[in-house]
Amino acid sequence: PRRDDDAKTDQRDHRARIAEARRHPDELDESRFRAGIGGGAGLLAGLGSAECLAIGDGLEALIDPVDQNFVYGCSQYGECFRSSNGGDSSSDFTGATVSSRRNWLTPLQFDPASPAVLYYAGNQVNRSVDKGVHWTVMSPDLTGGPGRDSNYPFGTVTTVAAAKTDSNRVLAGTDDGRLWFTTNLGTNWTRVTDSDVPGTWVTRVTVDPVNALVAYATFSGFRSGMPLPYVLMTADGGATWKMQFKNSNPKAFFDALAFWDKTHGVAMSDPVDGKYVLIETTDGETWKPMATDKMPAAKTGEAAFAAS
Repeated sequence: PRRDDDAKTDQRDHRARIAEARRHPDELDESRFRAGIGGGAGLLAGLGSAECLAIGDGLEALIDPVDQNFVYGCSQYGECFRSSNGGDSSSDFTGATVSSRRNWLTPLQFDPASPAVLYYAGNQVNRSVDKGVHWTVMSPDLTGGPGRDSNYPFGTVTTVAAAKTDSNRVLAGTDDGRLWFTTNLGTNWTRVTDSDVPGTWVTRVTVDPVNALVAYATFSGFRSGMPLPYVLMTADGGATWKMQFKNSNPKAFFDALAFWDKTHGVAMSDPVDGKYVLIETTDGETWKPMATDKMPAAKTGEAAFAAS
């Protein structure tokens, strides 16, 4: 979670930089351009070259797995772009979405059953069924409202995940610890009240690719002054949750989570003391540290938030 003493000014300056860069593309600062690519706003076009899709700190970046001409990239505070020609040109679709607050890392995700369907969330979840051209809001404000710090847009959705095998089922988590699910594509949302849910920043939710009733969520207490992160699982679609992992390393917080079948998954923390920190499950129930001795050393400040 990012802290910023003057985030309102930061947001205004960021939008001004985007507008200026698009008016004068030949005058872009090359070093900043490369930093944007490194963060993810730039889209890698090949092993030896790159194309810029969005200007600013790179956050979400998506490539349509069916038609790679369709690419999407976001910079800070949910400023997101789409391209239908592989990144040769792009357009900002942020204004087509509905939200009054947007997180530094605003979630943008494909529906795993169809890349033509995308989800985007500020403090409300939005859905597009035409590759990001048009958007429909599908939730009320899922947060407890704006945070106490008026200089930063707390009170935002931080993660969204749709079920591959049930197109009506979507989960969402927020920076103020709320975990939600809908079983009817947003007509109704249910807030999770299970006592095992820690009520801290929800860093990631993901749904089992085979069983829509099984899902996982990671939580970080960093903002709340409780540094220990958690991994929880539900087997009944979100009604009840079971604590699967409580980290013992106060320097690690797991904010990237991915599963490739119903039993095999990986969670990744930001690096600790120059080393990557990962845990894995091979049975969908228990977690253990992964060996990382063969991985390269982590660079200072390198983060894991976009790893999944």
